[in-house]
Amino acid sequence: MCLIRVDSPFVYDDYVAPVCIWPFPIWDNEEVYLGGWGNLEENGNTPDQLQEVQVNVVRLHQCNQPDWYNGRVYEDSMFCAGVAEGGKDSCQGDSGGPAIIVRKNFIFQAGVVSWGAGCAREKKPGIYARLSNAYDWIKKASNQLRGYTTPFSDLKDVSILQAYDHGKYEIEASPFCKEDKLTIGEDVYGSCSFRKCKFRCRHDYQRVNLSAAKCKGSGWKTRRGIKEIRCEGSPR
Repeated sequence: MCLIRVDSPFVYDDYVAPVCIWPFPIWDNEEVYLGGWGNLEENGNTPDQLQEVQVNVVRLHQCNQPDWYNGRVYEDSMFCAGVAEGGKDSCQGDSGGPAIIVRKNFIFQAGVVSWGAGCAREKKPGIYARLSNAYDWIKKASNQLRGYTTPFSDLKDVSILQAYDHGKYEIEASPFCKEDKLTIGEDVYGSCSFRKCKFRCRHDYQRVNLSAAKCKGSGWKTRRGIKEIRCEGSPR
């Protein structure tokens, strides 16, 4: 697995947006959505348009049966997703693409297209790199590529945070916060657990306008409804 640093920032629009990593286990039989420009069938042609297919997570014990993958799939770093009878799968050219799950109507990347025996064969589902296993490394490598450590580097649940490099950070809605967001000023440091964030200022002479926020079912619950966290005060 590798991370790539680009020369210029991405421009986000209706078709380009960041995706949050799912750092937790996924469920057996959970729906997984795959997208890519790979072959439309084994040794077949490539498409003119981006393709999407929905498959399901296959129980590891089943996937490692002798007539399936015979013990070659490792639980800590891989998962299987496909259809037992075949017919739906990722294929050559899709490797490196996303394996997406949906929780509480929010999209998360749970895996990366990795390998498999042919395409869409019976008892040969696709094998995907498990991102929850690589989450700590991704966080560390991202900070190294970025050239600094984000103020939220001790984050415990990446589904809550989406960091940007233009001076501010946005704490995205977790599955419990619907579409609500907090905007974080550049001098604000802090940490987030699954449903709660605590904030502090980078400099001793500053005071943060909100020390904590809790994620509720209807959105972020904060004192006086504050949604923009900033540090106030100047050096004497």
